[in-house]
Amino acid sequence: MNYEVITSEEKVVAGIEARTNNNSPDMGMVIGGLWNHFYQDGIYESIPNKITQKALAEFWQELWKMDLPRAYQCDFEEYQNDSMEECEIHIYIGLK
Repeated sequence: MNYEVITSEEKVVAGIEARTNNNSPDMGMVIGGLWNHFYQDGIYESIPNKITQKALAEFWQELWKMDLPRAYQCDFEEYQNDSMEECEIHIYIGLK
């Protein structure tokens, strides 16, 4: 996986959140509950111009395997366009 370390200007982020880690025995329940809340409470439907990307799930699985000095403060995805076929997504991972 190729990645680039950058310094970003401050951003305001809106959404839902959960705090867990990969070693927590309830991690699956926490993340599953977050997705359940996201879909069942109408949050997903309220987002304009959204897309589904299989590549995002693959990215996160690869990220969890990497030995990065993560800060675990705010990771987020920034969608650059609304093309379903060739959407450009920038993924930001907070580092220490």
